[in-house]
Order: sequence, then C-alpha cells, then structure tokens
Amino acid sequence: SAVREVLAATPGATIRGLAVSGQQHGLVALDEADRPVRPAKLWNDTTAVAECALLTDAVGGDAAALAATGNRFLVGYTAPKLLWLKRHEPERYAAASRFCLPHDYLNRWLTGAFVTEPGDASGTAYVDVRTRRYAMGVLEALDPERDWDAALPTIMESRSVIGELGPAAADALGLAPGVPVTAGGGD
Repeated sequence: SAVREVLAATPGATIRGLAVSGQQHGLVALDEADRPVRPAKLWNDTTAVAECALLTDAVGGDAAALAATGNRFLVGYTAPKLLWLKRHEPERYAAASRFCLPHDYLNRWLTGAFVTEPGDASGTAYVDVRTRRYAMGVLEALDPERDWDAALPTIMESRSVIGELGPAAADALGLAPGVPVTAGGGD
C-alpha cells in the first residue's frame, strides 16, 4: 500500500530500481516451498539466552567467537535463535530447508533470488564480518549435519543487482515487472 500511495502522489514518476532496508537479526525459517515454518523470531526476542551460552561454549569461548565472526553470541542475534529453534521446536527446525533474515525473505519475494548482504548478515553471528563469508565452525556447532551451503543465502554486496522484480510482486506493488532490485542493506 505504501508503494501504491507514493506512485499515486507522484504521477509520471519512473521507478528505476528497488532496494530493501530491513530489520536485522531476525530468523525466518523456510520449508522447501519457501513458506515460513513459523512466525519470524525478531531481534527483540530474548528467549535464546541459554543458547548464547551453549554456542559460546561450543566454539571455545568468547575469544574464539570473536575470532571466528567478529561478534559474540548476543541474545538478539540470529545464531542463538537458530539453536533455540533446533532445541525447542525440533519439528519446525527439521521442516526448514532454508534460513534467512526478514530482509532476505522480502528480496526473495521480490525477485526469486535467495541472497543476503554483508551488513545484514553481520548480525547473524555466523558470518565472519572481516571476510564476509559464513563462519563454518559456528554453523557446524549449530548443526554438523545440515548442508549450510544450501540452507543459507548467498552473500552479495549491497549495491549488487540481485534480480528483477517478478510479475507477482510487481502486481502487488503496482509496478512494472523487470525493475532491477539490489541486495539493499540492514537497518
């Protein structure tokens, strides 16, 4: 409705590109058809306090977590939420094929691309903020059996065009399909 309102208020405006800026740290767990298996666990969800301690121990302490990712495991970050899901809702965790952030979910809806960008990904606590790559040691501590390459979005630079606005999203927004969409940024 906001996009349609802006278009109505600016007759003749040309939309040349889209980018999403989204709330960081949330966990969206998707099934094989990219449907959420549960409501998103947002940044302000503090239920994963115990999981922060478990993850910290699993990777060898705070210094090891900082060395692996540039972050400690804080209750608002995504990694503890993922472990919480595995421990407290194992059926939903098992039903999830992919995990992403709310921002990434919106980009998937807009374009069909499954990507994230470094700013948003930095707050997951399973990305090394220096190399902008997934910290496999942390992911293996979360679940050594999961195929993390398939389960997590590709990290692309914020200004990268990740795809074009698809027909269904274009119709919902009142825009023409084919508008370039960039990876965007965190909040």
